[in-house]
Amino acid sequence: MKKIFYLITLSFIPATSFAEGVTKLASPTPGVGTLFDFVTAILNIVIKISIPVVSLAFIWTGYLFVSANGVEAKITEAKYWLYKTVIATAIIFGAVVIATIVKNTIGLLGG
Repeated sequence: MKKIFYLITLSFIPATSFAEGVTKLASPTPGVGTLFDFVTAILNIVIKISIPVVSLAFIWTGYLFVSANGVEAKITEAKYWLYKTVIATAIIFGAVVIATIVKNTIGLLGG
């Protein structure tokens, strides 16, 4: 069994070592030329997904406040979820702002 494996493996060595002409691989992300363009494209996808999620989170938090009916434990839970939603929103949109600032700064430096 090992001999067959080695024979098959060794039979491919000439085909790979004497290959003529190197072809350039096509980009899997058309329209994205640099790393910063790629990061911007990913962040745009994250923003498109996160806007509805964040909206639903704020609606849910509002529902928690309304359904609390003055019960202190439920109000505390609603405040907790509001805090987490605001922090998550700040992180998501802050990442876009930071990426844009870095991209523009490197662009101004001639990079």
